Amino acid sequence: MKRHLTVLGTMAAALILGVGLAFAIGILYLPSGPVCVSHGQWNAGTNSTLDITLSSVPDGFDVTNGLYTGWCIEDNFMPDHSGCDVVLLDSTDTEPLECYPGDYPGYPWDKINYLLNHKNGTDGTIPATIQDIQVAMWLLTGTNHGTFPLTDEAQDLFDDADLWGEGFVPGPGEIAAVVLCVDGNSPGWGYQDTLIEVVLFQGCTPGYWKQSQHLFAWVGHAPEDLYGETFGVTPSAANLNLLRALQMGGGGERALYRHATAALLNAANPDVNFPYTEAQVIAIVRAAYASGNFEGAKNQFEAANEAGCPLGNGVESVAGQGATSQSN
Repeated sequence: MKRHLTVLGTMAAALILGVGLAFAIGILYLPSGPVCVSHGQWNAGTNSTLDITLSSVPDGFDVTNGLYTGWCIEDNFMPDHSGCDVVLLDSTDTEPLECYPGDYPGYPWDKINYLLNHKNGTDGTIPATIQDIQVAMWLLTGTNHGTFPLTDEAQDLFDDADLWGEGFVPGPGEIAAVVLCVDGNSPGWGYQDTLIEVVLFQGCTPGYWKQSQHLFAWVGHAPEDLYGETFGVTPSAANLNLLRALQMGGGGERALYRHATAALLNAANPDVNFPYTEAQVIAIVRAAYASGNFEGAKNQFEAANEAGCPLGNGVESVAGQGATSQSN
């Protein structure tokens, strides 16, 4: 789903759309107030030990209303809490996560994120089950109490994450854990705190999209398509096509030409986890022309376009390919 924003991208979106800001030290942009959470049946998740649904999430954040892959943080035999008083915490925050009254003392979130991104180990050779992954997570948090057996695979996953995961920070297209704060690792173990997986968004720059060897990645649009007809606006440059828009240098409307076009192509490509849909990109461009605020829209798209490109030259996927060919 094309739903994830970076901090810079959502700050720009907030300035344009009037969304409230909530500042964090991590890489995710999360609402500061509580949201509604519903936990699915334990040990019956689609790709994890349980599915988790978020609702009442405001627009413009790195999470949205919908179903997520979920895991239990603590093996404490207590129930999961479903309700509308759950606070979302960014596991990539550089400061210790606070969750009254228990917090999460010493939890190695870098290694937990590493585990979530290497569920079969660093070299992909550990034949782990969902239960093995869950046990490895409990071993990392120091709360494993035997709900599932400690298999060789679970131990290997723990050892792998413990060895390689220190300092790990998820990159574009990778998984970052969002912690659902209820009571932390509290005395008496009132509830089972959980987390969800959020895939970080991606984007390819104008410098990527304008290159002839990357035309294979254009989906639903062609280089000769006219900018004005595509976006439903009247640009200053007459007969401007999309390829020429990507090649434009300069600021103001000219900068919007290239970044709006790149954003549209990112949104159209199913292999790019871009934060905006095609319809949203077009709506933002039309609003920019209606208001004359080209710079604000350009900044919004630029932040998203520079997240990191998963596309290559048609032979293999190269992370960050677009960033290396950026042209402003």
